[in-house]
Amino acid sequence: MDDIITVARKEIREILGRKTTIIVFLVLGAFLGVYSPFGFLSIQIHAPGGLQMALDTYTGFLFLGTSLALALGLTTRPFMLEKAERTIETLLTTPLSLRAIWLGKTTAVFAISYPVALANGLALILLLNHAAGEGGFIGPSPLGCLNLFATAPALIFTFIALVGLTELIFMRPQFSQFLAYGIFFVVYRAGLTWSPGPGLAGVIYFLAAMGLLTIMTIVARFLSRERIVLSIG
Repeated sequence: MDDIITVARKEIREILGRKTTIIVFLVLGAFLGVYSPFGFLSIQIHAPGGLQMALDTYTGFLFLGTSLALALGLTTRPFMLEKAERTIETLLTTPLSLRAIWLGKTTAVFAISYPVALANGLALILLLNHAAGEGGFIGPSPLGCLNLFATAPALIFTFIALVGLTELIFMRPQFSQFLAYGIFFVVYRAGLTWSPGPGLAGVIYFLAAMGLLTIMTIVARFLSRERIVLSIG
């Protein structure tokens, strides 16, 4: 566990040290997490019970879609770029285990992307309450909160870990990247066009996380120093 935290701290410092990356990351988060969904959800809030309906829609798929986009925006830096710059070779010569390196990088991406997605979500909830003008504060339903703080982050962490693993061990991980961005597009688009409610969304989150975890367990069997070195090319 200490090794994972050590790697995560190193990666967080390096990610936050790239100002251009962080600026683009924050702008992307504000656009996908606040501006775009506000324009869509503000249409619903003036109907009876519309604000609660809008919040349930948001905690269904829109929050997850935003979180996936932010995670994908940061995943390339600690995995693929280190291979391209060949700095990963130095890390491989340390006593750190491969799982500590992999999970440390995953933790770093999650530790930056998820709080930013959550902050954008809070800003959106406050904006929707203000636009509704109902005089009080209405928050997400209990199931919606469960998605925001439990099921969605579990799925997001698993998603980052799987994408990072494929970028780490495959020589040409473009297919997995294409698939990952395709998943983001489908999830975000579904959030804008379909409102399954937080209950059904939570079940879908859980099943998706279990599926990704199963795939990750299979792919992780191929994790080795030799495979990483050979994938550098």
